[in-house]
Amino acid sequence: AAAADSVCRAAALISNSTSLGGVESQWERRRAIANEPDTTPENLVRISVGIEDVEDLWSDIAQALQVGE
Repeated sequence: AAAADSVCRAAALISNSTSLGGVESQWERRRAIANEPDTTPENLVRISVGIEDVEDLWSDIAQALQVGE
């Protein structure tokens, strides 16, 4: 859970959100939400890809994952 939270906070282009589906890329760690069932993995990160350049998104994800290690 701590690593997933670090990854979500480390992104520069992708915003951390509890509601996915806008035109901008967003992600969330599901278990950070209070009512999420215990069967949801602590480190599950959901992403909604927006209209940003795909190479910019890959770069942002890669740097965020390095922070989360």
